[in-house]
Amino acid sequence: MISLTESLKRGLTSRLVAGVTLFILTIAPAAFAVDTVALLHAFYKSKMPAAQQLRQTYANYTYRPLDREDLTFHLAIPNSDWRDIPVALSPEILKEDNLSLIPLAKQMAPENEKGEAKIEVVCMRMDLDIGLYDFVDLFLQNYETMFTVLARREGRYNDRKVEEVLLRSVQDSKQYIVRVTFSHHGDLFFGVFASALESEYIRYTEPFTVAAVTLTMHQKVPHPQGGKMATFTSKAAPKLTFSFPADWTAEEVPGAVAGLTAVDVKLDLPAGDTQKITTFGYIHARAVADHLGRSPDRILTDLKKDFDDMDTPIAYNTCTLKADLRPELAAPMGKLERWNVTVNGIANEAAFLVLPKGSASIALGLFSIRPEVNRLAWLHTWRVFERIAGDLAGTPVHLTKLKNYSLPADQQLKTLAAGTMKAFAGSVLKGNFDDFYADSSSHFKVQMTPAKLYQTFRGFAAFRELDGLSQHTLVLEEGACLDKDGLLKLYGHCPTQPQATTFRLTYMLEQTEWKLLGIHVAMKKMPAAAVSDPSTPMNQSGLPKADRLNVLAAENGGRVVFCSSQYNQTTWGAENLIDGQLGSGHGYANQHSKPVEIVFALPAGETLTQLCFNPYTVESSDRWAKNVAVAVSTEGPKQGFAPVGEFTLHNHMGQAKKIPPADQCFDIAAVQAQYIKLRLLSNHGGGGYLELGEFKAYSAEK
Repeated sequence: MISLTESLKRGLTSRLVAGVTLFILTIAPAAFAVDTVALLHAFYKSKMPAAQQLRQTYANYTYRPLDREDLTFHLAIPNSDWRDIPVALSPEILKEDNLSLIPLAKQMAPENEKGEAKIEVVCMRMDLDIGLYDFVDLFLQNYETMFTVLARREGRYNDRKVEEVLLRSVQDSKQYIVRVTFSHHGDLFFGVFASALESEYIRYTEPFTVAAVTLTMHQKVPHPQGGKMATFTSKAAPKLTFSFPADWTAEEVPGAVAGLTAVDVKLDLPAGDTQKITTFGYIHARAVADHLGRSPDRILTDLKKDFDDMDTPIAYNTCTLKADLRPELAAPMGKLERWNVTVNGIANEAAFLVLPKGSASIALGLFSIRPEVNRLAWLHTWRVFERIAGDLAGTPVHLTKLKNYSLPADQQLKTLAAGTMKAFAGSVLKGNFDDFYADSSSHFKVQMTPAKLYQTFRGFAAFRELDGLSQHTLVLEEGACLDKDGLLKLYGHCPTQPQATTFRLTYMLEQTEWKLLGIHVAMKKMPAAAVSDPSTPMNQSGLPKADRLNVLAAENGGRVVFCSSQYNQTTWGAENLIDGQLGSGHGYANQHSKPVEIVFALPAGETLTQLCFNPYTVESSDRWAKNVAVAVSTEGPKQGFAPVGEFTLHNHMGQAKKIPPADQCFDIAAVQAQYIKLRLLSNHGGGGYLELGEFKAYSAEK
């Protein structure tokens, strides 16, 4: 017989979301790939019996472990000879209720039923407030060698939020199925473990469901999902009012201008046995009144600058997550960014979020230790961040799942989308979707079949553009991110001719791989600049220039050797000008509105015939560079420069507002160069900063 409570004492993530149709995503209970459909059906479709049957066939048990009011609970159990098994519990065991799951009750089915069915109730106390989802993640991580996760879902039973998992476990050469239902009650987490032999599990679906649903705590707690809380209200307007754990501190930042309110919230604790105080979590919140006229981009930039201005400077390394919490809002409003950062050589984490609130905007920044250093402190900090964000926004902000995800790197996103579209085109041309189907997510497979895919997309066989799709460089729209449910959504096109092949792709994380969850494909005529291959230079007429190489690109050996001013060395550094990317974290800005000088070095002398600029950054187009000048040298980075010319750039986005403008390219008289000096002279009247997205230099045809 499976012995859960004994196994669970050995120590303390699995995640997925899902359910999908081909074109309409339906977020249903999350699950992993399974091979027993009947078990899943029993898990997802289980229902409570009718009220009369419940009264007739079930008995309501009240358990009061060690006469403790906070542990007292009620549970409905079949009245057909189920046996109440005594549980060994002592005050000494409860003193360690923060170290392992503590057994509180056990009921077993009659022996003659041979199903080895039983229902157990356990509890565990957490010293730090974390979310229910996070607690289940910790449970699954610590017992991953004992169980195989078949399914996971969230729900609400009797106004009690629950997280449920369906597990398979092998013990003593027998295979069991275990349904675990977790709920949160103050600083205690309770779990109902219902298990039986796999061959017999389905016939116990009803009593297992009744136990999971009817668990009721006898005592009401003032804080049903956390410890003691405090409330902060700012003195200045716009008002900032939120709740936070009482062991944190909240202080209003003095000296803010009228219309701007800022507050620091942090958890400081002694580090180990020393008297040194360590900040385990830090949250900075600010409210910016609309009458100040600051754009969301400016608000986000100012928020990051607050972090840059801390006593110890922060170095931004990589953006590990971009999530769209409010898709109806234009970026960066409602979008979450998470960064790996370094402070004094120590790896940490930062996150930023801007939200609307009435006649103001709310900006929140988080600074935390990394999860691999102290996972509980990391979970707790994010929990507080989520609470404060929800209070300030006036609506729940769901970050619990998202913080566990990482957005793939740009090149990985392109490879993922390109692989999907290549497989799609091949399936259409072959008239066979077997391979395409086999490589999709398990939930896609549940909803679809290869035959249905063929019926849906067979009309695309008439579009000969698909013949050469794999020969084109795929173009992704700016702003790839995860949604609030952790689904990865990619929009873009393949520059096929005469029509572009546009796509919308949705992926879910299955085990450790992103698998296709939804696909939409359409053929569409697009402007020439929009469908051009981004790796191909464009001249002023908008026509591709063939057989030329951007010798200034970092991937081709170009590098920055001097910069007179840059906002920082990471998200707004000069090296972003030659990284081949546009968008958040890939632009350049100086620290003031004065002209700036940047010198680049090529790996070898080159004959240049064309210069290209893309002024696009995520901030206001008034700040984009307007007048620029270029000079070149073959002697060194400090001498021998000869002027090439001055150029005027426009700041028009064009009709496709979501797609950055095309490069602005200028043919020049052939000139030898190994060093290139770029001077940004003015912007379009935005004041404050001079900004530029990309700078490219093309060699003569070879």
